[in-house]
Amino acid sequence: MRAQYLLLHTYSIDVTSEDNSANTTDPETLLDVMDAQESIEAALSEAEIDTLKTENAARIQETVEKMGRAFENGDVENARRQCIRLKYWRSLQEGLDDWEVGKE
Repeated sequence: MRAQYLLLHTYSIDVTSEDNSANTTDPETLLDVMDAQESIEAALSEAEIDTLKTENAARIQETVEKMGRAFENGDVENARRQCIRLKYWRSLQEGLDDWEVGKE
């Protein structure tokens, strides 16, 4: 992702590092991700998953916009935070794309 590259090469911030002490995630994001994951696990139909996909696409779009504004304003910390959020939402999208009825 381009934002990860910019953070690493411009600001020496590696959001892909396994050392999460440098990439702490705010509690609100963690709760949002956990809620979304639980919704996926509770889904019983393709229609429910389609709704969750729409919601997640909106989260991704909002996060990309916030990250863009953060970079434009030189707010590196917010750009880092939004980049981490985007990683969560993209991972969630993969789970939505892989969903099958009865699959655990």
